[in-house]
Amino acid sequence: MKRILVLGINYAPELTGIGKYTGEFCEFMAAEGFEVQVVTGYPYYPSWEHIDKKNPFWYSIENIAGVEVCRCPIFIPNPQKIILRILQDISFFISSFIAVTLLLFKRQRADVIFVISPSVLNGLTGLWYKLWYQRVKFVYHVQDLQIDAAGDLGMIKSKWLLIVLKKIELFIFRNSDIVSTISEGMQTNIQAKSKAIKSSVLFPNWSNIDKIFPCKPECQFYQRYRLPTNKLIVLYSGSIGEKQGLDMILTTAMLVGHQYNDIHFVISGVGPYFNVLQQKSAHIGLKNLQFLPLLDIDDYNQLLNVAWLHLVIQKEVASDLLMPSKITSIVAAGGAVVATASANTSLFNLIHQHQFGWTIDPDSPEALRNIIFRLASEQELIALAKANAFEYANKNIRKEIVINKFLSAIDCSYSRSTSTILETN
Repeated sequence: MKRILVLGINYAPELTGIGKYTGEFCEFMAAEGFEVQVVTGYPYYPSWEHIDKKNPFWYSIENIAGVEVCRCPIFIPNPQKIILRILQDISFFISSFIAVTLLLFKRQRADVIFVISPSVLNGLTGLWYKLWYQRVKFVYHVQDLQIDAAGDLGMIKSKWLLIVLKKIELFIFRNSDIVSTISEGMQTNIQAKSKAIKSSVLFPNWSNIDKIFPCKPECQFYQRYRLPTNKLIVLYSGSIGEKQGLDMILTTAMLVGHQYNDIHFVISGVGPYFNVLQQKSAHIGLKNLQFLPLLDIDDYNQLLNVAWLHLVIQKEVASDLLMPSKITSIVAAGGAVVATASANTSLFNLIHQHQFGWTIDPDSPEALRNIIFRLASEQELIALAKANAFEYANKNIRKEIVINKFLSAIDCSYSRSTSTILETN
């Protein structure tokens, strides 16, 4: 049996972001016959509050869907203060380093250690494990080019700290057996950092199309969340933080409201910038913008299907440092997309190649207003984009297809019928 050790700060039952994908990946692997151990933190995302009944200041071990999960104590900060977020990364580095070291004493060597970044410090713990077990295949998976994004967005202003973090990142890249990431643009950025990277593999995010799919929303759903049934709903749903640049939606809603009464904006989710946006909206006096909390999976699916148009907003400086994970849910529900994406970035190419939406220049509320007005009078384009989105989802982002392709790429497949393992050379 193939044994896999997974290390990452986020894990199930977190419903969004990296924790969602890590949890689904590990549970899929366990169901396929792998022995999976996870070293992670206590769930906190995206609310940035402790959401578990267990004591967050000590270790605990639980079994979730056949996966052995070791929870390590972590500091949960105010996410708007970058120094506190750095302290969170350090706290998990220390507590997870201890947990991984204790696993070394058990002498149950993993065949693969799969380490998720952010935080970049997780890679050092993974290399510590590999130092003792040279035959372990070390896969370093980059969900977010955290350091580059923090520097470009001005979240880390200290040049010396950025230099140190980049040197740590480069050291990890060079000593990993495989570096994987979620988009071609991010892969290109990673490969440009060093020619010494041994192997680079794509491992994009996916959607569980059994839970996210096209449907006709129920009347009770509209009533429960006081959504208008006679207006075109423009939806942003996802993490609400500084790097998204969501002030643009408020400005667009104001511009649209001056000229068009049949469009209603909805921002749904949770995050450190949620209250700030609400306060700004109230100050402006926007009547065509509504805020909703993070919804459970069933209501979330209905919300996705309520939307006439989906917004994927990010700042220009982050265009190819991040790939918004929300895009997978949008296309799985057959949604039409308008995204802020510079030309030839991964998101830009994805949308235009598969023709399920439109892109505009980042940080331009006027461009967003103009495309909304245009599409309001060309509904056939929306219908075509929605059909293309669902077709793309069925062919490309089914969970089992994405994960099995990745396992094959890293030579880590396991056949339950023959119990044959493709061993690492």
